Amino acid sequence: MIERILNVFLSIGVFDGVHLGHSAIVRKTVSYAEKVSGSSVILTFDPHPDVVLRKKKAVPLLTTTSEKRELLLKLGADYVVVLQFNPEVASQNAAEFLARVILPRFEVRRLIVGKGFAMGKERKGDLSVLRSIGLECDFDVVEVPHSKVEGSRVSSTRIRRSLVEGRVVEAAKFLGRPYFLRGVVVKGKGRGRQLGFPTANLRIVPERVLPARGVYAVMVTKGTLRSKAVANVGTRPTFGGQDMSVEVHLIDYDGDLLGEMLHVEFMQRLRPERRFKSEASLRSAIVDDVANAREILEEEVVRQT
Repeated sequence: MIERILNVFLSIGVFDGVHLGHSAIVRKTVSYAEKVSGSSVILTFDPHPDVVLRKKKAVPLLTTTSEKRELLLKLGADYVVVLQFNPEVASQNAAEFLARVILPRFEVRRLIVGKGFAMGKERKGDLSVLRSIGLECDFDVVEVPHSKVEGSRVSSTRIRRSLVEGRVVEAAKFLGRPYFLRGVVVKGKGRGRQLGFPTANLRIVPERVLPARGVYAVMVTKGTLRSKAVANVGTRPTFGGQDMSVEVHLIDYDGDLLGEMLHVEFMQRLRPERRFKSEASLRSAIVDDVANAREILEEEVVRQT
């Protein structure tokens, strides 16, 4: 039997991307718990509810479940609970979900939600409904206002749009950090090495949102190694490619990365992907890309120190 956690300050949501709006909710939850030596609990779902509710095969994600859990814990949450979202969960109204899933496991003192939050079947469990349930079950409900950046509301939808249009700097403003992808390096065709710029080809989970096709200045982390790099997102049209890929060239690095997990942060878009007439013209463009990336990333490193 699972031991019930007492004195809980709870937030529930999808939290895809763990952007600035999500961070505000989580930090508020953690703050409330710390003031009374309670426990902060963040409950999220896997898969994304739209997979079940809208019968989608996949939903474009800003974070995998493991990445999301890691980011939420970094914000100070005591517990991050990932609940399997299935038709049974989707069929429950707010009162049923709380009574069957939440309250047997957590002694909830306060539920912290974002503005406009609603839960349960057909999203009928809005703020007023939740407060009524809270009165019966001895918890209160706090609503956290929307977060805004430069007058624009922060949302996962807005961030996805920024990314698919290649505006990674804008996405970073809403996320509160650069957008990142993680992937294991897999064997490629060696074309980058033939051009004098060896690349690491990443296996990215298909659900992840990819930035618009193009070349980017990125920072790559592997363990304690942190390197300036150039990333190409696209199909390699110069070589007649059709499948989307993500490959990175680590500047001033000459080591074997096969099988390694790389963490790639997208700092700035350098140019769209395009087809070159020859390998020589492609190589010339890459030389420029590396020089531009080096300059941009050096400024970024100086800015952060």
